[in-house]
Amino acid sequence: MILLVAFVVPIVEETMFRLWLSLEARHIAISFSAILTYLLFGFKDLFKLNVMSLVILLSFIVINLLIYWVLKGRDIAQYLNRFITIKLLGSISAISFGLVHIANFAPLNTSIWFLYPIYVLPQMLLGYLTVQLRLKYGFIYAVGLHVLTNLVSVLMKL
Repeated sequence: MILLVAFVVPIVEETMFRLWLSLEARHIAISFSAILTYLLFGFKDLFKLNVMSLVILLSFIVINLLIYWVLKGRDIAQYLNRFITIKLLGSISAISFGLVHIANFAPLNTSIWFLYPIYVLPQMLLGYLTVQLRLKYGFIYAVGLHVLTNLVSVLMKL
């Protein structure tokens, strides 16, 4: 459990939410194929050796290759910079990262739905910090902060 929460989950989440901020075709392809694969299948079966884990893995590879094929050779950064800044993209990343963590409070109480964004403010702040690390120093530093945060959190629950 410690290995999964402290190491695997941060790598997967950083791949989904921050890798693509380089605006390179291969990074966008990896990030968005991870997001689409998660939305289609979830990841709960990924760590079991069964047919479903193979389907998830093959789906990820096919989606990744298709997205990369569409994007390769294009100057994505120049295209996007005409419409949106990297700071705004980073904010979208940080906010969506925080909002995804609303699922940590399951089962959700619909009568207090408006409070959930407040509950995930720490995750949004972590999202902003990791965006800054990602943009200034690189992907591995964002992963490192996320691993450290999750590791401390898991160890405190023991």
